[in-house]
Amino acid sequence: MLSLLSQFFPYNWIGVLAAAFTSFIFSFIYFSAIFGRLFSKYSNFTPKDYQNFSKRSFPSLLKHNFFTEILTSIAVCICILYLRAETLEEVLKIVMGIWLAFILPSSVAPVLWENEHVVHSLISLGHRFGALSIQGVIFFLFANLNRYAHELELIEPIAA
Repeated sequence: MLSLLSQFFPYNWIGVLAAAFTSFIFSFIYFSAIFGRLFSKYSNFTPKDYQNFSKRSFPSLLKHNFFTEILTSIAVCICILYLRAETLEEVLKIVMGIWLAFILPSSVAPVLWENEHVVHSLISLGHRFGALSIQGVIFFLFANLNRYAHELELIEPIAA
């Protein structure tokens, strides 16, 4: 299956999937252990909404979120490759640009027009910036794994 996908998207699929998985784990930790209670407190959900959240819908939500992380990783990968980022600093600048151009504006609108609490929005914004940064770093490391392993003398150079 990956070989078929590689024909249409000839990039490092293992790096993209690793970035998505790492970001997914980060999201789980971020919204459960770190900011879970605060996020719940400032969300528009009532205790009844949480009770109605059935065990059947939770696996569906996890699948949806993981699929979203894969799509986001692909978008980050494409931006990094097409903008020809060669250093980690350049990757993080691209991630910041994506966050400023797409995530920030779409997160401010609910605060301004839908009465979403500012704290709720800030937690979400922090999460997306962290997740995008992790995706960029992981993809960059996978894309440059051979070069760094050679520089650290972990492997012999691959002849071109």
